[in-house]
Amino acid sequence: MDRALQQGDPAIAERRAAAPRAREGLLALPLACFFLFFFFAPLALLAGISLRVTPQFEGWGLVQYAKFAGDSFNWSVLGQTLLLGVKTVALTACIGVPLGYPCSPAWWCAPSPGSSSWGARASSTTP
Repeated sequence: MDRALQQGDPAIAERRAAAPRAREGLLALPLACFFLFFFFAPLALLAGISLRVTPQFEGWGLVQYAKFAGDSFNWSVLGQTLLLGVKTVALTACIGVPLGYPCSPAWWCAPSPGSSSWGARASSTTP
């Protein structure tokens, strides 16, 4: 039998192993197209529209941003929104950390008080 056709030939094994790696990037192509058309394209359009001077799309400039920065109502809404976000993160952390800590490896592997061995909590059988 021809040595090049046998299963253990390193040259054939390398070519077979390299072929799937060369096509791995194609698996991400549908997701990349989805993000391009449904996320990045509308975001780019929004950025372009925000730089227009008038509602009739005449001229370019930062007029819309100057209007936003000059209105105190917009700043109060922005401040309230950011404050609500900070409160949400703080409340989530206050609830999630105590609930999640007993499930973490640090909890199970830490030595219990008065013990010098690691894993004492996990292996302790005393009630």
